[in-house]
Amino acid sequence: VSDPARVANPIDAFVLAKLEDEGLGFSPPADAVTLTRRLSLDLTGLPPEPGSSPSVDQLMDSPHFGERWTMPWLDASRYADSNGFQGDPDRFAWPWRDYMIRSFNDNKPHDQLIIELLAGDLLESPTDDQLVATAFNRNHPVSNEGGALNNELIYNYRVDRVDATATSFLGLTFACSQCHDHKYDPLSQSEYYQFMAFFANMDEDGLPRHKINAHGFTYAIAKPFHKIESPELARPLAEARKAFDHAESRWKSAEKQALESMVKWVQELDPKEFEASDHPDGIKTLVANRKIGPIKPWEREKLLSFYLKDVLKNQEWLDLQSDFKARQAELGKIQSQLPVVMVMREKAQPAAYPVHSRGVYDGQTGDPLPCLLYTS
Repeated sequence: VSDPARVANPIDAFVLAKLEDEGLGFSPPADAVTLTRRLSLDLTGLPPEPGSSPSVDQLMDSPHFGERWTMPWLDASRYADSNGFQGDPDRFAWPWRDYMIRSFNDNKPHDQLIIELLAGDLLESPTDDQLVATAFNRNHPVSNEGGALNNELIYNYRVDRVDATATSFLGLTFACSQCHDHKYDPLSQSEYYQFMAFFANMDEDGLPRHKINAHGFTYAIAKPFHKIESPELARPLAEARKAFDHAESRWKSAEKQALESMVKWVQELDPKEFEASDHPDGIKTLVANRKIGPIKPWEREKLLSFYLKDVLKNQEWLDLQSDFKARQAELGKIQSQLPVVMVMREKAQPAAYPVHSRGVYDGQTGDPLPCLLYTS
């Protein structure tokens, strides 16, 4: 190099030599303001306050430090606040995000973080946080499509977990072995499914059948899931549940009698005369459907409400139905404040999984293979 004084370390010599070959040189040293801005953006994702010069320790003490360093993990875990397929219903994903932020801000040891992300449910008496941590492998998209096959969805979710875990923690393109032995790395197809066994050993559902209406949104959750209890809501929740149980008991007894009466009324009425009445068209359709065969629960409820109010005119039963619905809504409002997070929940027996020919969900071949952990 032409100016050895500019070489601060051995690497600089190689870089400067190449720059000089191209007729270039080092950029001038950055000033303090620029360095402070770079440091703040790197550690917190935000620029510093105007005129401030925060130290590294001050930036790492900022709550934004955890937010900044959680961001790459959101990508690694396929994080989203909704399920991603038809209808795109919401999910309670934010407790996992907040867990990650707290982990960084609390300076949780990295090995402990990884244990909780991959196996928090296997720890002795796991805490809410440790169970929520396992949502790392439940943050994948979840389908609610009407024509979806439950077993195919479950298989696809397991494939996703293998890929996410291998990419995030092993730095491997393990996905190649789903259909065949890896062409470049020493990873066989059998080992792929032995690895998958770690993430298949639980009672899960492909479809998010657990629905919650909260905050103006519909949440669709697939089991297994974990409800995060709140000490602040324990008393009002218990009181609301007790009131609901009492109202449900009273109404269900009356509802049984009301349904029997309604069925008899539908069977005995004259269809033509009812069709010519001034009753709402929707009710006429429900009555016609009820004469043909069974109707859906929501249709039955709508028809029963009409029957009690406009036909039977039984105020006592209407009051019981109204009280039941009010108590149900009150209980649901409190329960909706308790996040329900999709988590991993390992079964007691050792995991095993069969190889799938050509990587297709229904291409099982041979007996299930044990986890890699259990092989010699």
